[in-house]
Amino acid sequence: MTTDTLIRTLSRCRPPTDLIDPANGALASLKSLATTYNRLRTECAELDAKIADLVETINPEMVQIFGCGTVTAAELIVSVGDNPKRIRSQAALAHLWGVAPIPASSGRTNRHRLNRGGDRQANAAVHRIVLVRMRHDERTRNYVQRRTKEGLSKKEIMRCLKRAIAREIYQVLCVGRSVDQPSRLRGEEFKARRLEKALSQTQVAEKLGCSPARISDIETGKRRLLELKIAYEEFLKAA
Repeated sequence: MTTDTLIRTLSRCRPPTDLIDPANGALASLKSLATTYNRLRTECAELDAKIADLVETINPEMVQIFGCGTVTAAELIVSVGDNPKRIRSQAALAHLWGVAPIPASSGRTNRHRLNRGGDRQANAAVHRIVLVRMRHDERTRNYVQRRTKEGLSKKEIMRCLKRAIAREIYQVLCVGRSVDQPSRLRGEEFKARRLEKALSQTQVAEKLGCSPARISDIETGKRRLLELKIAYEEFLKAA
């Protein structure tokens, strides 16, 4: 039986009143456990609904972050407190959550280790986001493959991902920005649309407030530059 079928069957069963028989006593105990399970699951569903309402009121953008569910968002909101703007930088948030890298270099070896400090509940929440993305997010899986080929261990890769996620959440939770949706255009498509509108990389860079080299990086796929990529796409649509 599946768990749901087993719980439903046990909660509906009618064990004999004669508990001298060990089988009857075991069945009565299992019925009691199944009834308690159903009651607690109902309470959990009610609490989840209340937490979802609170998160929606405080910062609805949090649940739009890939891999960040309602409970995870609530834990991160509680960790930051009722005045998130007091955290003035991404580095401060990373230290608060214990995801800032700690230098552990020795001799010719240049490396960092995991941070054991900070808010461990928030750290666990960020860890869950990392696990979800490593399993379901194509960009994260590609990143893990690339970094693995570079010789990094799984722990080191997850440390890097935690720091990147803290940087992303900082913009949503502390700055108040909306969640950036990744651009659907590829590098060569950016270049083709720019040429269709008879624009040079210098002209685009001036409009976006960056150097022409960054525009070239996007068109060649050399660097991700997610925020600039989204701004570039919006500029091409409006031009």
